Amino acid sequence: MEHQMEHALSNPNKRILAISYQDTVNAYLDEHPELKDRVIVSDDDNASISANAQKLVEIDVNGGSDDFTTPLIVGAVIGAIIGLIGGVFIMKNKK
Repeated sequence: MEHQMEHALSNPNKRILAISYQDTVNAYLDEHPELKDRVIVSDDDNASISANAQKLVEIDVNGGSDDFTTPLIVGAVIGAIIGLIGGVFIMKNKK
């Protein structure tokens, strides 16, 4: 379980619903409080698992940035620069 929690530290998109090894998970969360918003410790009955799974799905791991225009513009500018450099290189070496 600690191994999965370590992955959650480096991957902000990872969400964990912990049903077993609750002592280990709670101890790890005490050491790494930044994970408390993405790790849910649940009891082992069906109602708790269902409710906590719904909470887990509702966690926003994107940080609210659903905007795609910035990466699109940055990609277009980088592509244009690489294209210009490549075009100049090809035209200079063309004989």
